[in-house]
Amino acid sequence: MEETDLDTRVGRLDDRVKKAEADIKSLNEQMDQVHAAIAGINERVNIRDIQLDVEKAHTSIYKWIASALVSSVVIVVFVFATLR
Repeated sequence: MEETDLDTRVGRLDDRVKKAEADIKSLNEQMDQVHAAIAGINERVNIRDIQLDVEKAHTSIYKWIASALVSSVVIVVFVFATLR
């Protein structure tokens, strides 16, 4: 039986699909390696603790500013009351 032009094209497409599947499998394996590397970096750097420390620092700064403002108001009220 002679191979027709259609059979040749289907064979080429089949080969290309197999190559694409192999490439995708390789990419998935590489992505797994990347995920593992990122997890290792995350463990070493402990990014979550850094985020929490930054959030706490912002809260502390806001509390300090609020305390300074309240203290300033109290001082102004005290001086005003004393001068009266």
